[in-house]
Amino acid sequence: MKRFITASVLTLGLFFVSFHPAQAATVASNLSGRILLQVQDKGQAWYVNPANKMAYYMGRPTDASELIKRLGTGITDYDLRKIPVAPMNYYGTPDADRDGISDAFEQVYGTDMNNPDTDYDGYPDVVELNNGYSPFGAGTQSYDMAFAKSQKGKILIQVQRGGAAWYVNPTNLKAYYLGKPQDAFNVMRALGLGVSNETLAQIPGTYIGNYPYYTATADRYSLRIFNTDNVGTADVNGVRTFSNSYGTDRIEDITNVMHSGSNTIHFKMYNDTGSYTWGFEVKKNGRVIFSESAGTVGQVGANYNDLTKTYQDVYDKMVTLSDSGAVTVTGYQAPTPTPPPPPTTRWYMRVYNADDKESAVINNQYTYTTTFGQDAGYTDITNLLHSGNNTIDFKTWNEVGAYAWGFQILKDNTVVFDEHEGTAGTMGAYSNDGSKPNQFVYNKTVTINQSGLVSVRNNIVPTPPTRWYIREYNGDDKQTMVINNQYSYATTTFGQDSGFIDITDRLHAGNNTLDFKTWNDQGGYTWGFQIRKNNTVVFDENAGVAGIVGAYNNDASRSNQYIYNKTLTLNEAGVASVHNNLSF
Repeated sequence: MKRFITASVLTLGLFFVSFHPAQAATVASNLSGRILLQVQDKGQAWYVNPANKMAYYMGRPTDASELIKRLGTGITDYDLRKIPVAPMNYYGTPDADRDGISDAFEQVYGTDMNNPDTDYDGYPDVVELNNGYSPFGAGTQSYDMAFAKSQKGKILIQVQRGGAAWYVNPTNLKAYYLGKPQDAFNVMRALGLGVSNETLAQIPGTYIGNYPYYTATADRYSLRIFNTDNVGTADVNGVRTFSNSYGTDRIEDITNVMHSGSNTIHFKMYNDTGSYTWGFEVKKNGRVIFSESAGTVGQVGANYNDLTKTYQDVYDKMVTLSDSGAVTVTGYQAPTPTPPPPPTTRWYMRVYNADDKESAVINNQYTYTTTFGQDAGYTDITNLLHSGNNTIDFKTWNEVGAYAWGFQILKDNTVVFDEHEGTAGTMGAYSNDGSKPNQFVYNKTVTINQSGLVSVRNNIVPTPPTRWYIREYNGDDKQTMVINNQYSYATTTFGQDSGFIDITDRLHAGNNTLDFKTWNDQGGYTWGFQIRKNNTVVFDENAGVAGIVGAYNNDASRSNQYIYNKTLTLNEAGVASVHNNLSF
């Protein structure tokens, strides 16, 4: 019974602590960044914000989601990967490549959801993540524990991944992906620390949701962040109230975090790369008392589509509201540059002949999509291009069956790029090939500049020209095959035939090893192993006939041992060597 109780407490992530009143002054600091579970009130959850050492009520999953948006701190993909990732939340479904990492996690972390080995080094992504190696290239992950320590307890918002949220657990300095509202709620509660009401009362409190500590002012205030490119944030009276990611428009009632007297609202807009836009608005009792915006998200950036400010704040202002109703605005705003001369060359793009879904992304920013059979026509993209080189990523995703694509680029009235294959709804590419379900069948990056087409890069690794297959057959009693001491295939038992199994994707450049083994229980024994290169058998060894006559004239003298154990070395040319690991 004692063992059962202990296991249950650990599963809930609930550990009870209490502080003597003499420690009240340091309680908030000691619990900075922690998730607290109110053990005397049905486990109500709170989050102690490291920025101001105040406790925020998490409430329901939707409340926790709002807390994440409002208190999150922006982080780039590069910096996020400096922090170790907790494995508890990258398992799940759907999992397109069946590598043990959910599609949702792979999309935000940057690994390939359609390839179990993103960097093609022979080790699955899940193995590399679990053992501290990089799934993006050679060597170990470049973790920076000093940086991770500086982020402990924080909620981090990926500015390059549509605002994906993470929590850095102070106890192990690992990042936990928060995912959907219910997922985030479950993760944060699982990491909770049980506290008494007495302890919680010693921490200054605010709230998000329906569990207020403070009394609202008589006036009603609302705040809006809109026209967002890339991440807009608002801090009300020094507390992160909410943040907004690319292209979204949000309005929030902030009355309950306002107080009598002077209030401050700190607006910021952070830009990744390319152009930027912003929009901020404050209303008092339904009347707009502050509003500033520039550019149009997804169409044209602020300051004549300025592209010079990457990875920095492009808008940073403090709005102060007084009791008298006066609004004071202070802060930096970049000066308006001189408008560029109008372009003399017009550029157009066409996305057509789609099967099943096509997309075009200009300079990693502006996206156009079409679905089955659609033709988007010619779109003028001139104002989305800048001086120097510009990139357009063309992609076609196939669901099932045949596939087709079509992409064009025009400079004035001249086609400078046109690639298409198949006819959507009639005949698919490559003689109606149907072998590529749930994957990109076309993925190219086209680079253009004022002179015309610069380069075309194919982002899909071509299928190796040579395919390798193995077969186990005629076994008595058990046969196995292991590739490069790592991948075990086709364990067969008495009389079974595995058929030919494609092992091409498990081989690497240079020499590979294949270990073939047959185990005998008792009595006679037989074996059979084959290797096929494309359609040609390049190795075949067998002896006896399972169930009829054993090897070596039905020899029955070798019980409970391997009677066949050979290591083959395989390379592009064929079987390089065969080594017998047995002495008989």
